[in-house]
Amino acid sequence: MSIKHNAKTKKKTLPRVRPELCKGCSFCTEACPEGVLRMGKGRNAMGYFTAEVLHPQRCTGCRFCTLMCPEVAIELWQED
Repeated sequence: MSIKHNAKTKKKTLPRVRPELCKGCSFCTEACPEGVLRMGKGRNAMGYFTAEVLHPQRCTGCRFCTLMCPEVAIELWQED
């Protein structure tokens, strides 16, 4: 069974990382089965390396990244 969160609506799901909340744990990058996220080289105001979106077109909307993030720093949005 393929995970397609938006199969009925045909809207594309896009992840967004809120760098001000990210503490660089990398749980999201490890949880993503499609390799959408990666750990970036930039630091946030607290000095943490933050996750960033690398391949947004690969996102299936599975929400694994949002479920794994202890800081609730990742949101999923739907394109209109």
